[in-house]
Amino acid sequence: MSYKKSRFKEPYNGEKTNFRFTNGKAGVYLVQNAAGKIVYVGMSASNLYKAMYRHFQSWKDRTQVRITYPKQGYKVRVILTTSKQAYRLERALIMKIKPKDNPDKLERFIQSAAEAAELKKYEAKPVDNWEVLENVPF
Repeated sequence: MSYKKSRFKEPYNGEKTNFRFTNGKAGVYLVQNAAGKIVYVGMSASNLYKAMYRHFQSWKDRTQVRITYPKQGYKVRVILTTSKQAYRLERALIMKIKPKDNPDKLERFIQSAAEAAELKKYEAKPVDNWEVLENVPF
C-alpha cells in the first residue's frame, strides 16, 4: 500500500479552506487538538473534503449528534488512499490510537485475537511512522 499524506495544519487559512485538494478524493483524516493529541480519526470513500469539513461547521439541527470542533485550535492531517485502503487505514488507526471522539467506531471495530496479536507488534512504534501500518493484516 502506498499513501499520499500531508502534514498537520489548520483547516482554515482565514476564511478559506486549506484542504481543497481533497474534494472528490478518498482518504483518512486525523484531527489533532492544541495539545498535539489526536482526538478523532475519520475517513471518506468518495469525498474527503465534505466529510472532514463537517466537523468544523456549526449545525442548527440538534436531533443529530455530530462531533464538531472550533475553526481555531485544531489541526488536521490528510492521507489520500483508495476507497478500500481508507476503510482499512481508518480502522487500524482507531484501534491503535483510540481517539477520545471515536468511541462508537472503536466499539464497532472488534478485533480478532490474531488482529490483536498483530497490532501488539506495532504498539511501541510511533504513529507518525506510516510504513508500520502498511503490513497491518486488515
